[in-house]
Amino acid sequence: MLWQQFKQKSGRRVVITGMGTLTPLGNTLQANFDALLAGKTGITKIPKERFPEIDEMPVKIGGLLNEDLEKWYKIMPSNRTSQNAFGFIGAYKAMEDSGYKPKSPEEYERFGVIMGTGTSTGRNIFGIYDRFFRANNSFDVVHGGYMEETDIHGITNAVSRYFKTKGPVGTITAACATGQAVIQEAYRNIVLNEADVMIAGSAENVVIPYGLRGFATLGAINVKDNDNPEGAARPMDDSRMGLVASDGGNGVICEELQHALKRGARIYGEVLGYSMNCDGYHLTRPTASGEGIFRTMKNSIEMAGLQPKDLTIVHAHAAGTREGDIAEMIAIDRLFGENRPYVTGCKGNTGHMMCTIGTYHCIESLLSVYYGKIPAIRNLKNPIQVNGKLLNYVREPVECDVNYVVMNNVGFGGINSSLVVGKYKDN
Repeated sequence: MLWQQFKQKSGRRVVITGMGTLTPLGNTLQANFDALLAGKTGITKIPKERFPEIDEMPVKIGGLLNEDLEKWYKIMPSNRTSQNAFGFIGAYKAMEDSGYKPKSPEEYERFGVIMGTGTSTGRNIFGIYDRFFRANNSFDVVHGGYMEETDIHGITNAVSRYFKTKGPVGTITAACATGQAVIQEAYRNIVLNEADVMIAGSAENVVIPYGLRGFATLGAINVKDNDNPEGAARPMDDSRMGLVASDGGNGVICEELQHALKRGARIYGEVLGYSMNCDGYHLTRPTASGEGIFRTMKNSIEMAGLQPKDLTIVHAHAAGTREGDIAEMIAIDRLFGENRPYVTGCKGNTGHMMCTIGTYHCIESLLSVYYGKIPAIRNLKNPIQVNGKLLNYVREPVECDVNYVVMNNVGFGGINSSLVVGKYKDN
């Protein structure tokens, strides 16, 4: 592969030196990983105090965050919306975890940020409509704050301004592959010698009335288990009834290896390969064969210079949808055959954090690499079979040496994405 050859020629390797998370499971790395290993869930009934209209909604459950946003709004330089705050918090915590502080103008010029999200915060769009149009029957009173509150680049703007980054910058949206795409782009910036340190983060604020109703209309969300929030998300199980939506904000610090070693940074693991493609087939369904995700897994493993037999874990996208989960399991079985890596997934615990789930997958996978522990798949009672056989599903937590992980993300519009990370080795 040309990119693999270029990576080897450049000699620049990319490691992860900081991680930050805000999810329905908790607000710290330790709280999240402990909850995953304990098999806990962050999915609950949505209280009426949160959404007065919840009784009229077809979906009454989701993954909510427990964080005081007002204290974060006080330090955010701009674009103060809930969704932007979620992403800002993930990035802030990742930077804090990394211990990195640029010390010269040159270092700031080699320091960049790539953030991702799906849409401008829907709550703000509808709120602005109510405030400006319904209240005044005119848009003449719209002020500059409208752009600040609805700009999709606002999440990146807030992070970049706070940390005063002067290097590469961008905002990515790629449906549920967004959280992985930001890491891929940060990786490229570093390998291409455009930066030494990159913040890669993402956010999602989908647990709002228009978000929940929209996914229900598309037939992708579980509307059958409103009285069973803890058991509603059943990824890779025969009884799965659709995804359960969650909010979240996550960030990682991608850093050039020699730069990280020079400052004595803690290294969680190394980014080794990636791939992204599109089915070009359907808005919400993958091809039945899982051909797209098969190719991204295969290509990302090849880019990493590995073979399928080298992988310890496949962290599946496994959102809990009828068509999506089986297609992905078919692709995993086809690629790995009798090699049988561990297959796991977190959405029974966290719900589906949509545009930030890919960043969270990376965080969870690197914690497995770092600590040698693999969380089990929650609510897995009757696993999907492929050709009459079971994959190597993680049904109880596993302790083992975790060398390499390939993680998958699949998004609306047929987007497929895979990322390979592994244990840092000095050779």
